[in-house]
Amino acid sequence: MKKSTVLLFLSIIAILLFIATSAQAQQKGQTGLVMAYPASVGFIWNVTDRVAIRPDISFATTSNETPVSSASSSSHTFETGFAVLFYMKKWESTAAYVTPRFSYSRTKVTNTGLPSGSTVNWSYPSSASFGVQHSLNERFSAFGEVGIE
Repeated sequence: MKKSTVLLFLSIIAILLFIATSAQAQQKGQTGLVMAYPASVGFIWNVTDRVAIRPDISFATTSNETPVSSASSSSHTFETGFAVLFYMKKWESTAAYVTPRFSYSRTKVTNTGLPSGSTVNWSYPSSASFGVQHSLNERFSAFGEVGIE
């Protein structure tokens, strides 16, 4: 092996060891990516130990076809929401919270056949939920919520 290749190899190993050592010293993250069912993606930011902010967006598309009348319809929905999590009680790696959520939803429905055309609907749904969040490790948490909309 060439001397430059050996030096490069040892440098890469040293850098990886340094990065791995610093990663072990990190605490639980203050920000994170949120993926929820049905099909929404968001971001969570723990502002304090008791309050977190969670904006999210979601998309949905549906279509229907009627073979007898050659008519079809499709709808496209875009929703963006904003929730504030108020942590009520924390245990070792589990936390209970309540959260109000406000959102904006836009749905466009397009019809072909008779009658044809499209309509756009806007709505401002809001909800209140109770949830539990459990940290499986320093980098991954799972949560579940129940509530009313």
